Amino acid sequence: MLPERPPSCFDSSVRKQILVVLVFFIASAWMAIFSGLLPGRMASDQLLFHEVTVRVFAEQFPKPNLADYRSATSPGYHLVLAAVDAALGLGRSGLQLAASGFTAGFLGLLVWVSYRAGAGRRAALLCAPLLASLYVWPAGVWLLPDNAGWLGVVGVLALAFHGRTVVHLVAAGVVLAALVWMRQIHLWAAAVIWMAGWLGPDRDASSLSESNRLSNGWFAGVRGEFLWLLSAFGQRMRRAAIAGVCTLPAFGFVAWFAWKWGGLTPPLFAEGGDLAGGHQGMNPAAPAFVLALLGLFTPFFAGVLHTSGQRLVREAKVGLVAAALAGAAIAAATPTSYDKEAGRWTGLWNIVQKIPAPMERSPVIIALAAAGAVALVLWCAALSRRDRWLLLTTVAGFSAAMTATHELWQRYVEPLVLIVLVLASSRAIGRPGNHIAGDTLRDRAAKAWCSLGPIVLAGAFAVLTTLTILKSDPIDPARYDEALDAERTRQGMP
Repeated sequence: MLPERPPSCFDSSVRKQILVVLVFFIASAWMAIFSGLLPGRMASDQLLFHEVTVRVFAEQFPKPNLADYRSATSPGYHLVLAAVDAALGLGRSGLQLAASGFTAGFLGLLVWVSYRAGAGRRAALLCAPLLASLYVWPAGVWLLPDNAGWLGVVGVLALAFHGRTVVHLVAAGVVLAALVWMRQIHLWAAAVIWMAGWLGPDRDASSLSESNRLSNGWFAGVRGEFLWLLSAFGQRMRRAAIAGVCTLPAFGFVAWFAWKWGGLTPPLFAEGGDLAGGHQGMNPAAPAFVLALLGLFTPFFAGVLHTSGQRLVREAKVGLVAAALAGAAIAAATPTSYDKEAGRWTGLWNIVQKIPAPMERSPVIIALAAAGAVALVLWCAALSRRDRWLLLTTVAGFSAAMTATHELWQRYVEPLVLIVLVLASSRAIGRPGNHIAGDTLRDRAAKAWCSLGPIVLAGAFAVLTTLTILKSDPIDPARYDEALDAERTRQGMP
């Protein structure tokens, strides 16, 4: 596995990879759009919420009512589509085609970022699982705002990981401000910008085991990391302050939304609202669930970890055991059984439901969270000092944001975990210390798995996505007309 540093920002290799991914997405997504399929949850969300909001905004354009509308998310996604609809008068398929541009942009940007980070010719392969995911591809077909949010998240992470100047921090702040217009919950990404400012332009490329040699034990190595993080305190504080200022517009927008809505969601979805459902409350199982998905999916990207992982196993076995125990403890500290009322359902939770969970603690989540904590340590060892702290901030910030929400659905978490794995894999591939130099059977298998692992996961996701859509009950389009009429009446529109 030789590190591949791309020679230019947009050479023919990355253009071809972006084109391949977009052709796969557009061919499959547009085929589904033109077929008029309206299956299950994704079509229900479109017909009852997001399409209604877009149409009402278009009719109210250029002064839509942002104080109260039929979506629990901030209104940016709907405003963009409403502007297009107001200008062109699109039908349902036309709106879906326009909305698919968000997903095309998300996937194309992620391939480019992965390529530039060091993945080279493997960039498209690393991104394939996201393309096939049940929680990404359908959001590119039906009117769902998820991928508009993930597009912004990738933009912020790319600028934070790659950027080392004030200009990059300012750009990240601008992207974050646009991001919270798409989904207010992604305000957590501000923490990554702050950390990027704190870390500054450090170019130390050493891995955990190389920088500290771990010769004095894994604890001494971790201690050295924190000592480095707190060094040059005054300079770091000044840079972090600049980063904080760059994120103020995003906080201002979210505060403005909260003022308009009287809470963190529009009134219909606030506590006591007609559609409140599961949008209010907290879910302390979120950190365990994020770790569990990280533990579940890391093996498919583990070829990248072969060299640094072997080194860490030799030199820091106790540290890895400590990480596993910490992950298990996080999962055991809060209920992790299947519980629809508590927001723990769909996706992996459906598997959890089938296995006994003593005292509401699922052995599935506990085991996967332990694996996820170990995986996080392995990724940190494969990355540069700066990258590993940004990775940890991303996982911690997102976990905190999910803790503040009630519904811990896999569709809210899986895309972020996959994005993190793509970025971590790309940056690890680009580091010379991770080169697989041996020629043993294990080494050759690891080299092959660098490409095959993501393909296997993408194939499994493609099967799951296809079967889920085919087995979903079709939604009656008449429900959209009823919802639209009800919303017009509620808004006092003729």
